[in-house]
Amino acid sequence: MFAFWAVFIVLLAIIIWCNREYHMLKDVGLGTPRPYSYARVQLTWWTLIVLSSVVSIYIVTGQFPDLWPSTLYLLGISSATTATGTVIDLNDKSRYGSADANLVQNESGKNMIYDILTDKNDVSIHRLQAVVFNFTLGFWYIQQVLHNMPAITDKLTAMAVNKIMPDVPQNNLILIGLSAGVYAGLKTTENKQPQLAAMAKTTGEQDPVTVTQKIG
Repeated sequence: MFAFWAVFIVLLAIIIWCNREYHMLKDVGLGTPRPYSYARVQLTWWTLIVLSSVVSIYIVTGQFPDLWPSTLYLLGISSATTATGTVIDLNDKSRYGSADANLVQNESGKNMIYDILTDKNDVSIHRLQAVVFNFTLGFWYIQQVLHNMPAITDKLTAMAVNKIMPDVPQNNLILIGLSAGVYAGLKTTENKQPQLAAMAKTTGEQDPVTVTQKIG
């Protein structure tokens, strides 16, 4: 247990430093400060968990585990989500102009939790759902690794080492994949939506339908 948390904290510190110096977890935009990217945070979350597990298992047992296919699928889903989000942002910049102040990625960020939960019109249910699913499954994954980490490491077989990291159930993978798909699908529409919150302040209307009609 100590080995896992030691590796986890070291990797987390490296991630925090890279984000502070190179904006690793943030969108490429003109906002000051730049907003955090949900897709990049998701990929970093799973990379942190899997890498911490692999390195700590090696420290404790002296052997590298073989990754379950389900773990590779998790990393693949996160990588595909990040790639899709980047392509969508680049297309929007090309279509509307990279300096367009109405682009979501050009808005100023507030904090990580708020940024990854919001689209152009405040906190969105599909982002909240995806965040809850990913973080809940992530904490379950960590708990399973800690539970399966052997207290006595003598004469461990390769098969025993490979069972320390959990095999994620298929339905859970489908859930994460569906959340990623909904996020990517709705992200394509974000920069096409009217900025209802800003227009509500301008028009004095609170009803989204009325605001939409006024700006239409």
